[in-house]
Amino acid sequence: MEILREENLIKVYNDGVLLIEESSYNNIKSTINKLKDIIQDVYQLNILNQILKKIELEISEVA
Repeated sequence: MEILREENLIKVYNDGVLLIEESSYNNIKSTINKLKDIIQDVYQLNILNQILKKIELEISEVA
């Protein structure tokens, strides 16, 4: 999993595939929480949880 900042966007990749592209970490967290209400596949939910953990680490490193 990789999180990149490009121009004014934050991009989240998993195995080279762009999963989420948003303008802020808060928007990414909001999008993931909405997806967690919709998605029922355990593997996909685990990926979303991993993204949330990594985003929280990124936020704490920036602060």
